Amino acid sequence: TRFAEYISTIFNPGIMAIFILLAAVYKSRMPFYIAFGWYVAILVLNGLIPFLVYLFFTHKGYVFDDTLHNKKVHRERVILFSLFLAITAIELLILVCTKMFYQPIYAVLVGGIAAIVLAGSVSYFWKVSMHSSMITFFVLMLILIFGLSWWPTIFLIPIIWWARLVLYRHTIWQLFVGMILSIMVALGTFWFLGLI
Repeated sequence: TRFAEYISTIFNPGIMAIFILLAAVYKSRMPFYIAFGWYVAILVLNGLIPFLVYLFFTHKGYVFDDTLHNKKVHRERVILFSLFLAITAIELLILVCTKMFYQPIYAVLVGGIAAIVLAGSVSYFWKVSMHSSMITFFVLMLILIFGLSWWPTIFLIPIIWWARLVLYRHTIWQLFVGMILSIMVALGTFWFLGLI
């Protein structure tokens, strides 16, 4: 249905990643000029560049989101995984090289790299729902960064699941695995870094 397509588009994993990063910078205790630099970098590196790469590859005939019948899609998505991994690694490298381990942006970037590597590795062989994974990561980041008062965002997860099932983009197991991967990575990263 059209409503399910709107939901899938609005809660696109790339868009969710941008919001997670912006929220993490907002809550990180850093001088304004550094935060402003991060806001601009996130919008360009995580927004504009992936969007242009996406347009380039879709113009060339690549398909990154299709029904379950198109088995080739989960291999073509590795292109986007690789791009997001490279960008996130560059951002993390900037923090490490400048010795500015601002939290929670540092934890979000470490968790983001772990999530991309895990989901990308699994998705090469079996299609994991990145929508489910990212909405789960998004919800957990909001709760971990801003507090338990953000718990109602949990209801976004079944809405995304419904949309992806209606559009026949995933099975229930692909949605479930995407969610579980994000729960493990988000909680594991924040626990390992002493934030929970």
